This record gives sequence, C-alpha cells and structure tokens, in this order.
Amino acid sequence: MSENGVPQDANPGFLSSLDSALKSINSIIDEASSIADKVTGAFSRSAVVQVFNLTALTLNFVTSHHESGGFGKVPKDQIDPKSGDAFESETKGVATGAIGSVTYVSDEGSINNMLCGWNNPEAGSNAVNVLLDGPRSGRFGLVAIAGSGNHSAIMRFTLYPKREPFGLRQFLPTGFTGSFRKFQPAVRSVRAFMKV
Repeated sequence: MSENGVPQDANPGFLSSLDSALKSINSIIDEASSIADKVTGAFSRSAVVQVFNLTALTLNFVTSHHESGGFGKVPKDQIDPKSGDAFESETKGVATGAIGSVTYVSDEGSINNMLCGWNNPEAGSNAVNVLLDGPRSGRFGLVAIAGSGNHSAIMRFTLYPKREPFGLRQFLPTGFTGSFRKFQPAVRSVRAFMKV
C-alpha cells in the first residue's frame, strides 16, 4: 500500500497495457463499424420517385405498397394540376431492394386508378410499371422512365393530357363559314402550282 492508502500497482506495466488493449479493441470496433457501413451501403438500394401531373386534374394519394424497403421521404397527399411530387424509397435491410408502388385517383373521377410502380432490386436492372384506369382515362397518357444506378436512381412518372384529334376548325375563327379559297388561290395547272 502506498502512504495515501491507495493500493500500489503490483505490476507497474499492467494498467498501461490494459489501456493499450482497450484502445486497440475500440479501434477494431470502429473499423468493423466502418466495414459494416460500407457493406450495407454497397448492398443497399434507393430510388427517388418523381410524379409529374401535367393535366388540369388534382391527384389524390390513395395507398402505397412496398414489397421490399420503405419510404425515406413520404409522398404528398395531393398533387395539384400542373405540378409534381418527389419522394424516396429505400432498402430497410441488407441485401434487399427498393421495390414499391403508389396509387392516385383524380378528384373529379376521370381516373379511378393511377398506379406508379418501381423496382430497384438487389440484383438486376431497374424497372417501372404503370396502370391507368377510369371512365375517361383514355384522354390521358402515363409514361414512366426507370433511371439506372443503385443509389438514388430516378424513377419518373408523367401524367399528361392526350391531344384531341386534329381538326382545321380548331385554328379557324369561331363561327367561320366563309370560303377556304381566300386562304389559297385556286390551282389551274400543275405548272403554275410548281412555278416551273
């Protein structure tokens, strides 16, 4: 015992070697955590999902489904006309993909089911799928593009109005009943028409 009552170190190098061993153990734990983060990152998948609404309709979120993964950032409840939304789907474990879908309906009933699905699998190519259903869904188009990559792959869905069939009357003044001859003079010969 020392003079102040504290036990004297029987082995003077013991505390020093214990301190060194603890530092070494902490270093190994930190290194293992770093490797786990790298391995998890290497096998993780995520998708940034973009939904664009180029129509005059308001789209209301109905439901979502994840076969694998979950939302990093959740979708909005509503997508206003001529606007969009972006959210994130990501893996929730090791060796899984980001695979899911969201479903919207239109506020006035033209579209009963607008499904936007994405697949950023653990192995294989990214993919998207769409479904558009409703009494007037034929007036709209829904296109999807799957981006490449494992992390933050862009999955883009765009709802757009289809053009109406072309008709000359769309370009004429309202109530036009005149002759078309004033727009183009009559052709009397092919030679005159071709100005040969």
